[in-house]
Amino acid sequence: MNTRIFSFVLFLMISSGIFLSANSEADYIFLFEWRFSDTYFQTIGTALGSKGNLYVVDRFAHCIRKFDSNGNFITKWGSFGTGDGNFFSPWGIAIDSFDNVYVADSSNSRVQKFDTEGNFLLKWGSRGDEDGQFNTPTCVAVDRGGNVYVTDRYANHVQKFNSYGNFMKKFENPHGWNGQFNYPCGIGVSSDGFVYIADKLMDRILRFDTEGNFVNVWYGFRDPFALAIDSKDKVYVGEEYPRFRIFDSNMNLIFKLENWSYPTIGIAVDSLGFLYVNHWAGLFHKYVNPYQLTEKASEPIDEIVQVGKLSLDDAKPLYTKIDRAIEKLLKGNIKATCNQLQSLINQVNAYMNEGLLASEDGEILIQFFYDLIFHMSNRDF
Repeated sequence: MNTRIFSFVLFLMISSGIFLSANSEADYIFLFEWRFSDTYFQTIGTALGSKGNLYVVDRFAHCIRKFDSNGNFITKWGSFGTGDGNFFSPWGIAIDSFDNVYVADSSNSRVQKFDTEGNFLLKWGSRGDEDGQFNTPTCVAVDRGGNVYVTDRYANHVQKFNSYGNFMKKFENPHGWNGQFNYPCGIGVSSDGFVYIADKLMDRILRFDTEGNFVNVWYGFRDPFALAIDSKDKVYVGEEYPRFRIFDSNMNLIFKLENWSYPTIGIAVDSLGFLYVNHWAGLFHKYVNPYQLTEKASEPIDEIVQVGKLSLDDAKPLYTKIDRAIEKLLKGNIKATCNQLQSLINQVNAYMNEGLLASEDGEILIQFFYDLIFHMSNRDF
């Protein structure tokens, strides 16, 4: 990609104040919002699947709702009850690398596991204080090895299980009374093997390794509730204050947004740079990180060039169109951004027709950039 052109444009946009912050690793541009009108819809836990679909816990309706990346409803599963696939005030949700969905079925004192379509797979847990038992399991996270971490806000502990629900370890908090937490909520696992836990009523974030050994603690929060970690190990924290902030892996602040009308209770972020912020009352905000999107948008072209399936000279017009799309995005012109991506798709089609690019490679590029256009455009586009 023509990184010199992009870097210069990026500098100009940061200087002009278009960005939400002045650090390109964390800058997010607001795309759009959507709200669900169902008065019984209390969105809470939020997670993204590998295909970009958004899974949201509806605590009051006792179900899981599945949406596409722009908030269009796809399906839902679950209803009030104690049977397999039923819920009683579910709370947190996490998705593993196989798109298995884990739900903290809070008032049933258990965790349930489903496939991506909501088919029940297994459950574990019961009410109690012993290892493997819960009071009110709250939030869930999954590491790269498929191990599952569960916070319990009333039992004030955090437990680790394997993907089959077998108990592995209970975390001890050296800063808590009798080794306990104080209303632990949000939890996330970084790619380098650290577990971050939002200890809500103590206004702090604690970091452990995956074996439960304490590493660090950070204060300066006000009721930290939601927590997520992205592919670059940036830590996203939503507070009931209300306030939303992003930190690097050592909890150095790189972005903040305050004075919202609703607290942040769910966060999901994907590898492309799209960020979903879930508030009370079914309100969602969607953002994009142009710096990260630029890196990701060039990757499928890079891969084809590197193996000699497209010459660098023929690839240059595609890189230029990505540059122009990002320029439009930095100016907040989403329609023009999508038009530039459509122009890139047209160029790929021309290369396929001219025999400069194999159809199987061209189709990969076309699908990728159509997906980006869909990500950018809301239902009113």
